[in-house]
Amino acid sequence: MDDALFSSEATFAGKDLAKQIRAVIDQRAKRDITGLKDLDARFSEQITDLKALRKDFFNKDGSLKDNALSRVANLTSRANVARLERLKKAIPDIEDKIRAIKVFEDIQKAS
Repeated sequence: MDDALFSSEATFAGKDLAKQIRAVIDQRAKRDITGLKDLDARFSEQITDLKALRKDFFNKDGSLKDNALSRVANLTSRANVARLERLKKAIPDIEDKIRAIKVFEDIQKAS
């Protein structure tokens, strides 16, 4: 068997070819499909935010990270402003829910 077929150079060449094909298809689709360019621009920011949230809370396999729940619980601290704002785009009332849980926990501790 030819090891060149599985070399890193062959892999990079394949990825480059795939990127080039994707770029051509994207360009033609945006030209030929009415409204696609506007939709792509509108949703690209949301995709960026969702990718950041995925990185914050999920492992690559889709399972929750070990510290995901504590991250959510600590979102209202000043150190997590950017993370909280990203999550609020997906769950607008998340800050109220986190604060309600914290109040409940404080009541339980006081009892």
